[in-house]
Amino acid sequence: MTTIKGYAVWEVPLSENGGKHYIYLRRHREQKRTGGMTLFIANIPGSEDDERALRTIFEPFGSIDCLQVGRLDHDPSTGRRRATFLARISFTSEDSVDRALNAQNVNTTALKKAIEK
Repeated sequence: MTTIKGYAVWEVPLSENGGKHYIYLRRHREQKRTGGMTLFIANIPGSEDDERALRTIFEPFGSIDCLQVGRLDHDPSTGRRRATFLARISFTSEDSVDRALNAQNVNTTALKKAIEK
């Protein structure tokens, strides 16, 4: 598993010609409020199918209590406009977050389909 600045990185292969998309995950910072059971996901594709795709990918790690998808229209580090889609997934168990963060060989087919639309 690759990590960058505290994020686990999932690679989503897009096509036979070697194109790739990267999804970044970390435990949500608001641990007291979320009880350590929430996963923050950045750089999701940004389509109407995101929620369904994310549920398909993350349900094998555990029961999902709440899934929220949102859009950030600027880069907080630079202040420049840049559309980025984010998600927050709350599981019913903290172990589910650990399983997702430590996952190897994740089936990202649902996200690949959402990206390639």
